[in-house]
Amino acid sequence: MKYIDGYRGSLVRCGFVLAGAAMLMALTGCSHLPPASAYRLSGFDIRTADLSRLHAAVRLPRPLSLGKNGARLEFGIKIDGEMEEARHIFVLEQIDDEAQRAALAGEEAPDAHIFVFRFPPADLGDIARSREEIGRLKARHGDRAHGFLSIGTDACLNGPLPPGALLVTTYLRPDPQTGYVVIARDLDMRTLMGDNLPKIPPC
Repeated sequence: MKYIDGYRGSLVRCGFVLAGAAMLMALTGCSHLPPASAYRLSGFDIRTADLSRLHAAVRLPRPLSLGKNGARLEFGIKIDGEMEEARHIFVLEQIDDEAQRAALAGEEAPDAHIFVFRFPPADLGDIARSREEIGRLKARHGDRAHGFLSIGTDACLNGPLPPGALLVTTYLRPDPQTGYVVIARDLDMRTLMGDNLPKIPPC
């Protein structure tokens, strides 16, 4: 059962939050979310979505790859004026098949590679229970309760970093009909990580 719950901490609102080499991209309240993506995701609700069909993806510069902790998806709820009520973190599993490569073909770049993830089927029961808790908090607190969703990956180095920008893009696919939606495009890791960039470990 690969998840952590009950965490009480500060809400991640936008950008990459860096803990060592971990990169966390927040969806809710994020100024990097393109307007077209916000429109496409306007009907998405983590409490009711079919998470067996949800995929996440990240495009990394080729000198970077996935670290040993892979990727995770985090969701929860925050109550206005209070500490964060609930946070649930689930480890995602990487998938690689022709259909996903075709769906993201327009996002490919010669100097980058794309990794795609989904919830492990064995974890869907635990996720359902986590969503029930979030639903109860929303019902109790009404408009004071705000949900959030984030995609995180652990990165490692498989070669020397080139000069210039190190651009990262993240995606969410709520379902096959909606397709992959850009959450943040071409964020520069050099700018985001600053002095922490040399701390990325080798693969």
